[in-house]
Amino acid sequence: MLKFLRYISFALSLFTLSTPAFALTDLVQVYQQALTSDPTFQRAVAQYHADIEIMPQAIAEVLPQISANGEAATNTSNNHLNNNNQPPGNQHYNSSGYSLDATQTVFNFAVFSAISGAKASVKQALATFDAAQQDLIQRVADAYFNVLQAQDNLRYDLAEKRANYRQLVQAKEKYRVGSSTMTDVYNAQAQYDQSVSDVIGDQNAVSDAREELRAITGNFYTDLAPLRDRLPLVTPSPTDVETWVGIAEKQNFTLRAQRYAAEAAEANINVQRAGHLPTLEAEAALSRNKNDLNGLGAVDDTGSQVGLVLSLPIFEGGLVMSQTREALAQYDVAKAAEEEEYRSTIKNTRQNYNNVVSGISKINADRQFIRSAESSLQTTEESFKVGTRTIIDVLDSVSELTQAQQLHAEDQYQYLLNTISLKQAVGTLSLADLREINQWLIHSEASAKKAAYPVDEVKK
Repeated sequence: MLKFLRYISFALSLFTLSTPAFALTDLVQVYQQALTSDPTFQRAVAQYHADIEIMPQAIAEVLPQISANGEAATNTSNNHLNNNNQPPGNQHYNSSGYSLDATQTVFNFAVFSAISGAKASVKQALATFDAAQQDLIQRVADAYFNVLQAQDNLRYDLAEKRANYRQLVQAKEKYRVGSSTMTDVYNAQAQYDQSVSDVIGDQNAVSDAREELRAITGNFYTDLAPLRDRLPLVTPSPTDVETWVGIAEKQNFTLRAQRYAAEAAEANINVQRAGHLPTLEAEAALSRNKNDLNGLGAVDDTGSQVGLVLSLPIFEGGLVMSQTREALAQYDVAKAAEEEEYRSTIKNTRQNYNNVVSGISKINADRQFIRSAESSLQTTEESFKVGTRTIIDVLDSVSELTQAQQLHAEDQYQYLLNTISLKQAVGTLSLADLREINQWLIHSEASAKKAAYPVDEVKK
């Protein structure tokens, strides 16, 4: 699976390099760059490779263990007595030897239980890695839409600043001809100054959001594909929240990882209890030792041995009992963590489902709010021209329209993020979901110019 991901990432990176310069960077391209650049995900990949090694390590304990030893030495002995017809004095001789030993586990309950625990740990590692992949999708989408939302806030505040500037010019002109008071000029000036301050804050927010995205991908993006003005609002299918909860109980990767962690902790109990049980091993050995006695003869011994070794631990100072109690407590910890994750998964699934459903209603209400705010502003401006409304009323209407537009944009981004979070909660979030959202973006620079904003207009 990891090799396939690397292949896809490489292929899409080549596609990105061949993309025309006028094309905007979209959500899928950002995700593909994050797939190979995000340090959090790269750490998860490395951790996965490290965690799955527990299986071959556990299996190695039941495979034959073979070792070879060899030695060669020059020896000196001091013979003080005339024994065995050897003259007194120092004797020098060479010796050499080698041995080949092999052992095979026949019965070791701790080793067999460790293999069972290793299987659960490998499943936990895979589920944790899958959860990390979905987390990367969610983090990329969140950072991407945070940039777009910050740009939208700047765009709408710039529009409000321009509108306030026009009202300030009109207020000064009316005051000059005597049809308005200085108070109107002050109010218009204050509102304009506030909008200038808002734009400066928005520009800083755009920079911060881009830096957050850069922290994930390692790239700085100035031209991201924006979202279309109107999204296709899709109600979650199936429409029964309990169905989503049922899917989450089975497929949520973080929950599955915690379940496998509990299985591994349970297997560890048997590993520790096995410290009281006998072990049986088959052993075989082959050896040869040779001593050269400097002309007095040579000793050349060869031997072999085959047998069974039974070990029965009787008392180890209470170590096995203590380790068993620790394993039991760790199992309780794992089961409590599993229950905690289960409840969190169910809660998140229900909340995200409700947020998606309510988000659709909010977006529809926002669209009506914008239409009402536009009509209110138009009516208020006409009334102001004939003297039935004050400039404060006009400024309030301008501000109300800006707030409606920003709220609509915010709710659309939140709807998308809630949809992603719902699929992440049930364990179905994938690249296909990003591709679907990607279709709702404006990819060409020419089309995106309608949503562009002059970032240097703050000086106007």
